[in-house]
Amino acid sequence: MKKYGLIDSIAQGRKLTFDQYLMYEDLLHDLELEELFLMNHAIAMSFGGDKKEGGPNGGIPEV
Repeated sequence: MKKYGLIDSIAQGRKLTFDQYLMYEDLLHDLELEELFLMNHAIAMSFGGDKKEGGPNGGIPEV
């Protein structure tokens, strides 16, 4: 499915195309809670992991 390719792109830190961004916007409205958690986890991992799992960068950068 296209949404898993999108999640993979996000997890690998690739920039999204405009079409992928539009698909991401649509997915946010359609996702179930578990899928939303998995997408958020993929995004967090693209920033170096989370502190609980000992990511290489020690977690999501603070803004």
